[in-house]
Amino acid sequence: MTQVEPGITERVAAWAAALRYEDIPQPVLERARLQIASVLAAIVSTAKTDLHPRLVRAAARWGKGDEATIIPSGPRSPLHAACYVNAAASVAFDFDDYLFAGHTGHSAVVGSLAFAEAARGDGRSMITTQIAANEIAGRLGAAALLGPHNGQMWAYIHNIAGAVGAGRALGLDAAAMQHAIGIALAQPPYPLAAGFFGPDSKALLAGGPLVDGIRAAELAAEGLTGDPHILEGNGGFLKTIPRKPLSFVFDALGSAWVTQSLAFKTIPGCAYIDTPVEALEQIMSQFSEKHGRALVAGDVGSIRVDATLFTNGMEKMSAPHRGRSLRATDVNFSVKLTFGVLIATGEISVSTLSPAALDARADEIKAVARRVTLKQSVPMNLKMSGLSEIGINTIRLVDPTYKPTLDGADFGKYEMRFPSRVTLQTTAGEEYTAGVDAPVGAPGRPLEETDRAVRQKFLRAAEGVLPDPKEALDVALGIDRETEVTRLVSLMTAH
Repeated sequence: MTQVEPGITERVAAWAAALRYEDIPQPVLERARLQIASVLAAIVSTAKTDLHPRLVRAAARWGKGDEATIIPSGPRSPLHAACYVNAAASVAFDFDDYLFAGHTGHSAVVGSLAFAEAARGDGRSMITTQIAANEIAGRLGAAALLGPHNGQMWAYIHNIAGAVGAGRALGLDAAAMQHAIGIALAQPPYPLAAGFFGPDSKALLAGGPLVDGIRAAELAAEGLTGDPHILEGNGGFLKTIPRKPLSFVFDALGSAWVTQSLAFKTIPGCAYIDTPVEALEQIMSQFSEKHGRALVAGDVGSIRVDATLFTNGMEKMSAPHRGRSLRATDVNFSVKLTFGVLIATGEISVSTLSPAALDARADEIKAVARRVTLKQSVPMNLKMSGLSEIGINTIRLVDPTYKPTLDGADFGKYEMRFPSRVTLQTTAGEEYTAGVDAPVGAPGRPLEETDRAVRQKFLRAAEGVLPDPKEALDVALGIDRETEVTRLVSLMTAH
């Protein structure tokens, strides 16, 4: 039988219910403020596409209410509906954030913002709840690291984030929070690759689990019970979902802060494409400086990408699910297609991933993609992740005699590394090479650079949508100074 530490659910619930703003170190708060801006930027970016109004129209069928706002179009809606649509918009183009381990912002930010708006709560309460959700949801994803899912397909992290966030907003004590978590994880989602790699259903992976988690807390508030040992107990999550549960990740709550491991995407796409894209951008810049013009598809003889097993695995897993017509999600999960878009259009953005833009350049994009070869690199694999900096031996995680712990771990030292090296041969016989270990926006890069990148991401997304993007950004990044979060929501609404 799989060995799992006892008492995990009880510890998690007690910590989540008791966390105070004053308990949170400043470096953790700094990263969480950036997460708010990054998630809001992703939502506003999706609002520029035809997906957003379709989501809003669907949500209008789910009842009337004025508890929370669908951003940025502005309909006041039932809280559940607003959370569902805002979470879906934050997922849609893979323009989000991620930490060790999971894409928690879709629920941690969206849920805490909605409850703070509904209760006219202050910014300190909101960011404290957001961080509590990050810490618990990120640990749940990490516990299932050696399992059937990865990345955004860890959809169950949003169940527990929703329960934690709503539980705090509803004032649940530790015992009731434990039941909320028990209800939230009683029926964990099990996403399928066919629904993730391509269709619009990919955007819905977080919204449903988030709302289910919120409902779990609301049910617990009325005295309904869940299994109080749902995480560690027999027949519970850790003994059912992961192939080898990493229960040690629930150690050190309040001292090892996974929120500090947050990485913020500066382009739409899976995290595993970020370093290859950054390396190719460096090559394109070198080419432009040398020739006085941009690199175009006709210049590309071949491109070789040496990368990690995750980058290669992503490419192979997504390939069978592509259709004849290119979709944004096809590009999101393919280095080859992303390179095609970057060279054909000069950038990776929500606009260059629109159906019209992809259709217009499809032949050119695919022609470049055919010239790209991916190779798994052992040296890249060995440089991957930053767990060694926090005292974890990644290779030994499968060793049954290894007893890792997060006690004493400092996620301020963590580096989110997915190394890659790109080598481009031109049709004229020139060779260019560039390598990147950790992408812009990731831990391991300077905080000043990350702050600048998130600000640029927000302002670019909000341009032409929000009435005052700079003020909205300033409020988002200073949320803990706000006496009412409704001010931020108002600024995030297109008037």
